Amino acid sequence: MAEKCEDFMRSGWKSRGRIDRGRGFVKGATRVLGATLCGVAASIALLILTQQTTTIRVGSGLAGLSIGPLYPLLLSFILERTPRGWIFAVAGLGSALVPWLTGLLSAHYGSLRYGLIVPFAAALLMIVLRSASLRQPETSLRIYRKQSIDL
Repeated sequence: MAEKCEDFMRSGWKSRGRIDRGRGFVKGATRVLGATLCGVAASIALLILTQQTTTIRVGSGLAGLSIGPLYPLLLSFILERTPRGWIFAVAGLGSALVPWLTGLLSAHYGSLRYGLIVPFAAALLMIVLRSASLRQPETSLRIYRKQSIDL
């Protein structure tokens, strides 16, 4: 048992050296962000498509595990690439509109399945936007940093 604990601690120290260098951590966070976005989309699709109790429980658990780290990861991902102010307005708007639209569709069609289309579409939109932002060069970030340094 002591040997396993010692190996675990050594591996933590080794990975800490990589994380402290910066670039490895950013790539890892980007991968985790992609995995959580795909987890959200898959779990909501599972909830929409199934009628079995056990599958609904698994989908709900997967949704909870995926949604938990999503906001801090998205916030750090976006704050690295853009000016600071607008993201908080968009986050507030999204957190107000998505639940309202989910309830509106659920009430209109009489089923939560139809309401879950809204967070599913939001998850797909975030996946597309993340993929598009990874393809663009980080010139806007460099320009922003240069302007803030010149001030």
